[in-house]
Amino acid sequence: MGNTDHRAGLETSADDGAGDTATLPRTVTECGPVSAIHELRQALNVVRLTAGNIGMRLLPKLDAEGATYLRSKLQVIEAQIELLSTMSDRICDPAAADR
Repeated sequence: MGNTDHRAGLETSADDGAGDTATLPRTVTECGPVSAIHELRQALNVVRLTAGNIGMRLLPKLDAEGATYLRSKLQVIEAQIELLSTMSDRICDPAAADR
């Protein structure tokens, strides 16, 4: 049995000697793709809310240059979350790709 990395919730197992490989937690693997997509969406929502909270908390305290920089980075995070969200929709509903 491998070692459990509690920070990431992953179990690692030795492979052919090249190092440890991470595997999905057993609960996600056993519950199927729809449930795994739900777990992914939950994580994306947490990241989205956290990024928004960081922006609300820090942007007012920064000078103009710092605020512009942080805002641009938060927009990148939001865009990537939106991309992953759209991809998860297409995985669950292939007809969504046509919309």
